[in-house]
Amino acid sequence: MALSSLRIEGLNRLLARFDRASGGLVDEELMGEIGTFLVYSILDRTSKGEDVEGKPFEPYSPKYKLFREKSGRRTDIVNLFFHGSMLSSLTHEAFRNRVELFFMNTSGKDSNVSNPEKAFFLNKDREFFAVSREEEETIREMIQNHIREIMAGE
Repeated sequence: MALSSLRIEGLNRLLARFDRASGGLVDEELMGEIGTFLVYSILDRTSKGEDVEGKPFEPYSPKYKLFREKSGRRTDIVNLFFHGSMLSSLTHEAFRNRVELFFMNTSGKDSNVSNPEKAFFLNKDREFFAVSREEEETIREMIQNHIREIMAGE
């Protein structure tokens, strides 16, 4: 099962200890790097037509497939791109101890539906807005490398 959030048990207690000892272990810069990684990871797998678990997205409905064909759009890969407004609105905000990924509250010129609403409804059938196990592991490695750099005095 894919994760929609990442929780590392005991991390807050450990971070509080390091914060007192080092003046701040995890920082906004690291959270920004994690946010950038996740945005690009989500965009990459979505462009390949894969959900958070690496499985192909559910096929387009016959009616929507015909609509895409008539519009000159690809139908062989279900990739959630039509005009690109929704996925281009995916961004992140970094804080000292967390990162938030979200879709900016905009809409494409083709629709009155906001990009966050599009993402919400598309994610119901084709889960793309979540953290995979592989991404979770990469984030852990990013945090571990950051801690190693601090401990080495770099």
